[in-house]
Amino acid sequence: KCVELYNIEKEVILSGLHTIAVRPTLKFEPKYLGYYMNSKSFHDQLIKLMQGTKVLGISKSAIQVTTVRFPSDLEEQLKISQYITNIAELIIQHQKKHDKLIILKKAMLEKMFPKEGKSVPEIRFNKFSDSWKEKKMEEIGKSTSGTSIESDFLSYGKYKVISIGSYSEQSTYVDQGIRTDLTQKTQKRILNKTDLTMVLNDKTSSGNILGRVLLIEDDKTFVYNQRTQRIEPDQTNYNSQFLYQLFNAPSARKRILN
Repeated sequence: KCVELYNIEKEVILSGLHTIAVRPTLKFEPKYLGYYMNSKSFHDQLIKLMQGTKVLGISKSAIQVTTVRFPSDLEEQLKISQYITNIAELIIQHQKKHDKLIILKKAMLEKMFPKEGKSVPEIRFNKFSDSWKEKKMEEIGKSTSGTSIESDFLSYGKYKVISIGSYSEQSTYVDQGIRTDLTQKTQKRILNKTDLTMVLNDKTSSGNILGRVLLIEDDKTFVYNQRTQRIEPDQTNYNSQFLYQLFNAPSARKRILN
């Protein structure tokens, strides 16, 4: 990894045995060389020169014999570096927006669902004022426990497998690359669009995975393994997308965890 240093107003001290300073003897646009040394093209050269078993390393003398490709026209170097810089700045802007949206979503999950002992949420859309109903989980639809299908796991196959490791802390599906085909075990575990699945175990120390719910958005794409509960909501009375958000909201998760 190369860190580009340019427009330095104060002295910078190089620290660490595993870091070297690169001072070009030829004329380069400052950012261009930094971007090039972080490129796949340059990195492919370094891979061949790496040594070590537990910890990979590369010597200063090995780096000195690597080649650097560059346009001789400084203006072209500048154009390339400016273009990549613009992309990098866009990534930072989108990341900041993403972080703000994560905070907003967390706040809405807190305020748009009733808290314990309350019949209405703090925030509602206009024209809605009736008190919310309360039902037991078993009343919203059919629930079926998963069973062990590990013996039918494949690295390829028609169906993706939902297992303990398939749930994230953001309540999104994590593709572990586990697949299976139609067998005597899996044929009764094929999930339909609008189904929900809830994980009943948690491998993390924080417990933030336990009780997380996934929404199945495609027919006949997933099968579910043991320690996952399949929920088939009554579609005449319940919207699966709403239930997905409700079950993953802090108020509902608190009840589930308790």
